[in-house]
Amino acid sequence: MESHPWRVVALLEAAFPEGLDEGDHLALVGVLCEGMSERNAAHTASVYLGIHEMDALWPAAEASSHVTNRAQRSRISELRNRISAHGWAPDED
Repeated sequence: MESHPWRVVALLEAAFPEGLDEGDHLALVGVLCEGMSERNAAHTASVYLGIHEMDALWPAAEASSHVTNRAQRSRISELRNRISAHGWAPDED
């Protein structure tokens, strides 16, 4: 894995030291897809969440294709704000 995703994993660990509920996996991948390819977002999420990469690929495809409902978009926004407070700035990458 290239160094950039490892930096993002470290950022996620700082932003969410207590981890994330399974219900937030899609929202997390949605945030990651704003600054990474689907593949890198899925890989990064799988490393951080401790899940198989294939289990992160479908949320990556769903999130990047914008097939999310209002509640998911709201949660994506909340997670984005929390991650941004720890240095997430996908426009700068």
